[in-house]
Amino acid sequence: MRKRIKHSMREGILCVLSRELKRISSSSLYLFVLLIFPLASFFLFTEIFDKGVPHKIPIAVHDQDGTSMSRKAIRMIGATQSVDVAYRVTSYEEGKNLILEGKSNALVVIPKDFEHNLYRGIPSKVYVSVSNVNILKGGLLDRDIRTALLTLNAGVDLQSRAKKGEDLNVAAQQIMPIVVEKRMLYNPFGSYAYYLLTALLPIMLQMFILTATVYAINVEMKEGTAREWLKASGFNVISAITGKVIPYSIVFFIVSLFMSTLLYRFIGVPLRGSRIVLMLSNLFFVLSYQGIGVLIANMTSNLRMALSISSAYAVCAFTFSGLTFPFVGMPHALVVAGQFFPFTHYLDIYISQGLRGAPLYTALFPLGMMGFFILVPLTFLPRLKKFMMYQKYWGGI
Repeated sequence: MRKRIKHSMREGILCVLSRELKRISSSSLYLFVLLIFPLASFFLFTEIFDKGVPHKIPIAVHDQDGTSMSRKAIRMIGATQSVDVAYRVTSYEEGKNLILEGKSNALVVIPKDFEHNLYRGIPSKVYVSVSNVNILKGGLLDRDIRTALLTLNAGVDLQSRAKKGEDLNVAAQQIMPIVVEKRMLYNPFGSYAYYLLTALLPIMLQMFILTATVYAINVEMKEGTAREWLKASGFNVISAITGKVIPYSIVFFIVSLFMSTLLYRFIGVPLRGSRIVLMLSNLFFVLSYQGIGVLIANMTSNLRMALSISSAYAVCAFTFSGLTFPFVGMPHALVVAGQFFPFTHYLDIYISQGLRGAPLYTALFPLGMMGFFILVPLTFLPRLKKFMMYQKYWGGI
């Protein structure tokens, strides 16, 4: 008896699988959602972050001193990685207007008697106004401009001490009595490709997984073919769902492996952990979002409503992941809310295994949480079977 039931389930799954493959091949829409749009988004974001860090951000300089020393200061600022001295202004107001117009991101004002005061050891204030509307650009400019001016100041101080006959080594130690040996761990170049691409590509992928899953299920209700689908499975809703999602699982898992290859092989994101765990997390990531898609389809038989809910849920995943604004600064309730997105746990594995090379046991909890999202929606399948059985649930927009 048990063997016959197993055979029946297998036949039901195969019958639904064959039916679903015919549906996929009958419309180019599936080709776009499964392959073209995900891959296009991967290449788009890869191109955006190709340089890793923004270079040559335009700023304005107002040189009130006009000496060789002030020009040297400007050259040193312009030689830094993030700064492009694009504008030479003749007044503070002109520089401020450039910032207001969005043409410049900072204004450096070098005061009169800059060179005179510098050689005589008299403090001379260089005014630096940085637009921090974009925190990334503001932070880079502040760091590089400050570094250039401190380097200039240290060089002039060292020259003055050398002219007075002081030993250069002793003078250097007095200028910088504390030497900081800074080591940037896991992302030593401060690359935004390492930081953001590892999140943005899975974010795009989860949107397409959710959309494809919800559409594949709810379109059956919309077109009135839900009972035919259930009949193909032998009226077994588990067989119906399994046979329905298998083609999408396979395609999206392959796409996720391509995404990982793109990140690690071509972008150069460090891979210090287990490849097997990362591949397993990719599989769990795909299946967990399919589980969420099934759960949403259980909430409503209306295709448009289901797609709207899935879009809202997918968009929130990045916000609640703790990547851009860390969990440590969030209210506790929002930290808990963040755990209800498979992306949060996938990102945890991606960072811990990919960038940090953390011990394998650290991946157990996030994998378990993604397993939760795979299994829990199955408990709501009786409600989905009701949608499939009764015509009053069909024909929604």
